[in-house]
Amino acid sequence: MNVDGKGVMDKIGVREVEIDYKENGTWKYYDSLYAAEHPEFYDYDSRDFMGTTYFQGTPGVLYRVTLTVYAGNSTGHDTGYITSYAVTCK
Repeated sequence: MNVDGKGVMDKIGVREVEIDYKENGTWKYYDSLYAAEHPEFYDYDSRDFMGTTYFQGTPGVLYRVTLTVYAGNSTGHDTGYITSYAVTCK
């Protein structure tokens, strides 16, 4: 996970990682990981955030993640969303 801010942010990172899997041609919800339970999803007084997280998938199943990203400082904050490309679990 990589989040870039516009200058130094008081807090920057990932609020949520939503994991979906594909079944019969349709994306379905699998699980979510939240920053409230993973404090390592944020950096402080930084221009960017880089992090990694893992989950146990089922071999042969196609997965993707959608990140809810956050950046904030004394002038305000913003959130955004980005969805990864799909990857088959090995």
